[in-house]
Amino acid sequence: ETRMAVQKEQFLGQPRVITDREIKNSAYIIATEEGRLIAGEGDTIYVRGIIESDDVKYSLLRVGKTYKDPDTNKNLGYEAIHVADSLVKEFGDPSTLVISDSLRETMVGDRVVPLRPDSIDQTFIPHAPEIPVDGKIISIVDGVSRVGRYQTIVINRGEREGIETGHVLAVYQTGGTVRDRSKGAVSRKVTLPDIKAGIILVIRAYEKVSYALVMESEFDMKLYDFVRNPTK
Repeated sequence: ETRMAVQKEQFLGQPRVITDREIKNSAYIIATEEGRLIAGEGDTIYVRGIIESDDVKYSLLRVGKTYKDPDTNKNLGYEAIHVADSLVKEFGDPSTLVISDSLRETMVGDRVVPLRPDSIDQTFIPHAPEIPVDGKIISIVDGVSRVGRYQTIVINRGEREGIETGHVLAVYQTGGTVRDRSKGAVSRKVTLPDIKAGIILVIRAYEKVSYALVMESEFDMKLYDFVRNPTK
């Protein structure tokens, strides 16, 4: 077995998943320094919803696209983009914070959550799932329409389906339909076998979705391609 090391820099600034409940219960920015529309590193922001505690370090998140299951149309969560980190100067209503380690511009309405140690397993053993997997690509992190090697994708399977960090999965594309023009053909339309497009590695699993890194790409992958157990 080969243990794979993952660099934290690979995930810096990449999105995480946030639920409806977490959005509803999280603190949020109501104003920035001098009433500006955006703020950056070193600027002061004002936040409602923070309860005074020993936590003085907070992450700033921006709620992005909705992750929906293409088969059931159910909401699986929301993209939460890491905008910056911040420090509390004074608790209150609102609390006063100062932005640090800015990755993107901060805006009014961004969510504010306690800064927690990185939860990514930085070393793990890639392995095939012991359970059957049948999912789909539901988002591409960079927002492009097609994806290749070393890009990050989101699949509609997570911890509740038994997905875990280190799982190796295969991506398949639906085989095309061709017309059989030969005389006496039983069926004129014939569907070709599904095509293996590449191999992906799960790098972070949430309850209902997972992030995966494309490790091998034989064909450009795209939204709604199938994700299944790899065949030997």
